[in-house]
Amino acid sequence: MWVAICIYVLMAILRKELHLQLSLHTILQILSVNVFEKVTLAELFTDVPLERKEGNIHNQLNFNYI
Repeated sequence: MWVAICIYVLMAILRKELHLQLSLHTILQILSVNVFEKVTLAELFTDVPLERKEGNIHNQLNFNYI
């Protein structure tokens, strides 16, 4: 339980320091996907797409709930 509280507080501090308008859930999702990327946190959150882009990718699975 203490780990979850610490992570929540760290994400809230990150959100405040970087002046992000994203939800804590979105920040955690971005960090979990890019856990092994060698970029700074500021670079990671500068080009966050806020809307879903539809592309012509025919070999990719389409999930309607994402």
